[in-house]
Amino acid sequence: MSFGSLLFTTKGRALQSKALAGTQLNFTRMEMGSGSLGSTSQITLNALIEPQVSIEISSIIVKSGTAAIRGNFTNEDITSGFYWRELGVYATDPDLGEILYCYANAGSLAEYIPLQESELIEKVISLSVIVGDVSNVSATIDDSILYIEAISRLESGTIDETGYIVFLDQTDGIHKKTLLSSVAALLKASFDSLYSAINHTHTGIYAAATHTHAASSVTAGTLGGQVNANATAQATLTTAQVRDAYFGTTDMTAGSTSLTTGVLYGMYE
Repeated sequence: MSFGSLLFTTKGRALQSKALAGTQLNFTRMEMGSGSLGSTSQITLNALIEPQVSIEISSIIVKSGTAAIRGNFTNEDITSGFYWRELGVYATDPDLGEILYCYANAGSLAEYIPLQESELIEKVISLSVIVGDVSNVSATIDDSILYIEAISRLESGTIDETGYIVFLDQTDGIHKKTLLSSVAALLKASFDSLYSAINHTHTGIYAAATHTHAASSVTAGTLGGQVNANATAQATLTTAQVRDAYFGTTDMTAGSTSLTTGVLYGMYE
């Protein structure tokens, strides 16, 4: 399939003019769609015609008037197959909110994306977006997927004698270098972010030192030590429950031997 060049939308070009005047240019996401342009002029679009999947941005590199934006797609979560015909990049306009910055349509060269049950598809989507001589360009990046980016580089990487890791950049097929310490820092930041997200979603990753379980949860095994019944609970004589039990050879005298209410006592010879 082929998308050709990404073209500015009317709102995208207006935002770029604001960025050239000093406004921050922040890209928020990419989006895949299946819509056909027909007689519609793509520069007038404010959104994809038939949006299908929103793609989080995983990295951005700004150089020589262009922003290299990258994201990852998998068909694991789609609910129906579609023809991938549209591609759009969104950015934040300080006056309008999120707008469609640029757009491309593959027309008859669209690629069919099936459900995962038919074929698992994973793609690295890399786009070069014109930003011109804008000094303040950024992207909203999902930290939870940064570690995937770092690991994908490490998989094909080797470490040279200067402490740099050499990797094959999947965006352009060129071998490049980066400091190993930079990759390590990226991995640490990514795992810290992932840990924080898990810990925020599930309060406490580890069980507290003191906690309770329903009796029905204990179905097998041997207790590791002496377990005593609750003194207050076992004083209720009409309820079936766990009770302490004592057995010995010492005689007990009715009316005078000190006994605890609710406890079972037995004597043997």
